[in-house]
Amino acid sequence: MTSTRYEPDILDKGLYVVFCGINPASTAALEGHNFSNRSNRFWLVLHLAGFTDVRLAPHAWGSGILFAASIHVAMAAANCHILEVSQGYMPMMNELFNEPFDIRPDGTVHAPDKPGLGFTLRADALERFKYVEGPEYLF
Repeated sequence: MTSTRYEPDILDKGLYVVFCGINPASTAALEGHNFSNRSNRFWLVLHLAGFTDVRLAPHAWGSGILFAASIHVAMAAANCHILEVSQGYMPMMNELFNEPFDIRPDGTVHAPDKPGLGFTLRADALERFKYVEGPEYLF
């Protein structure tokens, strides 16, 4: 649930670094904190300044479960700069859950707000996508 009320940050004792920003984005007011959008240049600056030693870029396609988990990793990691998703149609990714993935026309991916991975397996998923012994590239 998003909030339309914006609370300013409060400084605490013992801080080693303080980030100051001006002109918060409109998403900051909706989310309730600054730099809420992962595309904000702040995250790149953190990386370039040495606060994070790697930039995370999950390449997550192949199954809906992998992609659902990767959405959560991407949303939780401040050093994630991109989440790759195939635009090709794959039944085990696109037909595994009752709910569709929330991938917007501008390419942004939005996390579900339900518990766990946020998706519900279709009733026929285990029957439809049975394990088949052998390499995955054989059809």
